[in-house]
Amino acid sequence: MAENVNISSADLCHAIAATSSGAHSFIAIDTPPSKSIAIACPRRVLMAGIEAKAAVRQRPEIRLDIEKAVVEFGTEAVLQYRTVAAPRHDNEVPESFIRSFVALRLHQRLGCQAHVERLYTAMAIDLGMPLTPDLVTVLGSFRADVALYENGRPVAIVALKVFDAASPLPSIGSELDKAQVLARFAKLRIFVGVMICPIIVSLEARIERLHDIFGGNMYVGERQRSGDQQWQWCFACASLGDREGARSY
Repeated sequence: MAENVNISSADLCHAIAATSSGAHSFIAIDTPPSKSIAIACPRRVLMAGIEAKAAVRQRPEIRLDIEKAVVEFGTEAVLQYRTVAAPRHDNEVPESFIRSFVALRLHQRLGCQAHVERLYTAMAIDLGMPLTPDLVTVLGSFRADVALYENGRPVAIVALKVFDAASPLPSIGSELDKAQVLARFAKLRIFVGVMICPIIVSLEARIERLHDIFGGNMYVGERQRSGDQQWQWCFACASLGDREGARSY
């Protein structure tokens, strides 16, 4: 049953878009969005418009500084694991725990889908790429530590590592190579999150080394004292740069 209700033309547009029923016809009205108009329409249509508009306003802002978020959640993951497992050393935290924790927190913060250990071949399919034998050979069985999705398509890849080896750089080259293969054909951003530990050289020396590799795109978190109070570590995250046409969270 229709009744006269006051509704702005902007809300009316939301109502029309939110109502899938074809039982009602609407006449286009050329009026500014801020102007209120009186129109005869079912109340359920009006409510659909109001609810749709509210949903848009309440939707989490996804244009977020990913580097800072990964550092925040990566640090939180290590500290949480220290509470849960009481390891002898902080760097004993499993990378699988960090991946799952960071994925959960990114989902909660951004409202997007966050896949853990997502196969690159599955991501290629999600991007609509033809899964040719050559592509399968290149991507193999490699997985993205965390893959962020929006509207069913991957938009960002986050590699997460505990950098506590004696080598001068974390061993993430192979994983990043696979990520960059997809980034050549799709709108993707690639991030590297690292728990930096002072092995052989000091923490500050390791941070500087990573700065040299990643340039000014690396965000470094606060230094954290280990559970035994004997050394310090920190979490850092770097962006490997936007690919052509890539969107930003």
